[in-house]
Amino acid sequence: MLEGILLKVAISAGGAAGTWLIAQLGNFLGKLANRYSQSTKLRFIDQVDDIIMAFVVELAETAVKEAKNAAGDGKLSKEEAEKFKKLVVEQVKKHFGIKTLHKLFGNSDLDLLLKAKVEKAVQLNKESQAYFSKK
Repeated sequence: MLEGILLKVAISAGGAAGTWLIAQLGNFLGKLANRYSQSTKLRFIDQVDDIIMAFVVELAETAVKEAKNAAGDGKLSKEEAEKFKKLVVEQVKKHFGIKTLHKLFGNSDLDLLLKAKVEKAVQLNKESQAYFSKK
């Protein structure tokens, strides 16, 4: 009789421990999936930044260079610079798709966000050109 009671207690304790273990495992797997999702999102944001930089560099080496050469002072007007930046924003939206970008960045003002990223890429491109032209 005592053995039967001890067996029931052991089974109950084992069941509770098993339930706790399964809950902890589920928690861990949930956190792991969240981390993976965040890491994937960050990699995708890096890809967006890389594509923006590629478009900026390509445009700087072609159309921007031609426009600067055509200008009397060798500089772009503010209007021309804005036109080229808008072109990069449109290329990025076409490349990734607006739905994908909204999914990635949320419901923020996509044009404003992309324009800021283009501005940063333009500045980095100018700095790298200045650095390498000194060498």
